[in-house]
Amino acid sequence: MDPIWKLALKTAGAVGVVGLLFSLLLKALFQQQIIDLFGSDKMFYIAILVIGVFGLALLLAIVIGKQRGATGPSVVYRDDSKHQGDNRF
Repeated sequence: MDPIWKLALKTAGAVGVVGLLFSLLLKALFQQQIIDLFGSDKMFYIAILVIGVFGLALLLAIVIGKQRGATGPSVVYRDDSKHQGDNRF
């Protein structure tokens, strides 16, 4: 796995997984043997279908990630004041 994908998976979570799967599938889908097997007309429809499915999966991953309540950083200082990421103590 490329180092860029390792970083994306650590940073983006489910969205990174969808991006990785999309990248791997497109690399496999557009090999010459597969294009020869299906023909260019069917490959166009397959590509549109794959892009649509992964687009929906990406939107779903984003929505689920927001619903889980991803919050910003929170820092607790020695005098028990809390920093919520917006410089308001």
